[in-house]
Formats: sequence, C-alpha cells, structure tokens
Amino acid sequence: MALPPDHLLVVSEDRGLRLLLREELKEKLSFPVESCSIEELSLNPELTMGALVVAPPGSIPEVAPLVPKERPAIALTFSTVDEHIKTIQALQKPSTIAVVSISQAVLNTARGILAPVVEDRHSMREYLLPCENLRGLEVTDLVLCDMIAHRRVRARKLLPYRLVSPTCLKQLSTAMEA
Repeated sequence: MALPPDHLLVVSEDRGLRLLLREELKEKLSFPVESCSIEELSLNPELTMGALVVAPPGSIPEVAPLVPKERPAIALTFSTVDEHIKTIQALQKPSTIAVVSISQAVLNTARGILAPVVEDRHSMREYLLPCENLRGLEVTDLVLCDMIAHRRVRARKLLPYRLVSPTCLKQLSTAMEA
C-alpha cells in the first residue's frame, strides 16, 4: 500500500497559471504546494515522489503519462463566472471593464467568456501582471481580477475571482488525507 501524498504538485505550461493555482491552493489547503511545467516534470520524474499531481483539465492528457499509475493526476475544476457575468449585465450605463491577471491563459479565457456579455455596449481592457501602468484602473467602472492581482490592484469596484472551485478544494483535501 502506497503512503498518502505529502504535498500537491501543480503542473501547467502557463507560468502565471501555475503561480496563481499554487497560491490559491496554499491559501485554502493545509498542505505544501509546489509547481512545475510539463517539460520540467518530463525531465525530472522524481518531482512526483510524494506528490498528488494536479493540473488544468486541458493539460491532463500530457501530464497523465508522466505520473505514477497508482496515483494518477487530478484535473482541477474551476469556479463558475456566473456572478461576474450577472455583475456586468447589471451595469446600467456603458462601462469600462478591466480584467487583470498574472496568467495569459486566464486573460484569454476571460476574453472568450466575457466578450458576448460585454458586446458593443461596454469596453474591455486586459492587463497582464506584472504591468507597469495600472493607474487607469482607479477610474475603471469594474475590475475583474485573479487572487494575486487582487492583492496589487486598487480600483473603485474590484471583483476578485477564485479559479479553483470550492468543490475541487474539498476533493483535493480528501485525496490528500486518503
């Protein structure tokens, strides 16, 4: 019988996404969390020793062959954006909306999800951290941001987004204790 994992290992090609996922998991779970790219994992298979490997769903096909079969990688499930969409839909006048993230993958996904809601009525800007000029955010009508950006951004109306769903956090906690 294998020993239970002693830490989580976040695997993603997007460096910003790795950092963001690692920070969210460290904040919400009581287990050590490390991270690496798929390439780093393929070159250093020992990174899986003692680890419960987690990755975004799209990365699982590449990650799965790199982890021990007795402890397969777990696909992270992400939170819904329903609250954020409702907030945008409730805006009474044409507004400027900003999306701020440390991850290009998060910005790309946000653009795809929010574009139909923003339409021609609002304007949307994206900021990839680190970004030298965040000054305009103070007068932006609505700023959507990830948890790392939330610590750095000042705005009138700031709406943070937690990437990892609460259900997924519970599943990971249970898996770590099994």
